Amino acid sequence: MMDSSALATTLVSMQAAGRAQQFSLLAVKNANEMAQVAANLLTQAAEAGKALLAEGVGGNVDKVA
Repeated sequence: MMDSSALATTLVSMQAAGRAQQFSLLAVKNANEMAQVAANLLTQAAEAGKALLAEGVGGNVDKVA
């Protein structure tokens, strides 16, 4: 049987491990969301590039600029 001090130490370390795991999961979720944002930006940039390079569009952009 564990004494109360050992039990308290075990509970505190279990809580700390649980919190560390929660932070790790949040970090992974955050990284995934940021990767999705970056992918969306690249997609939008590619679409904008295609639109600007479409026939007849570039000349108008040059005239406006």
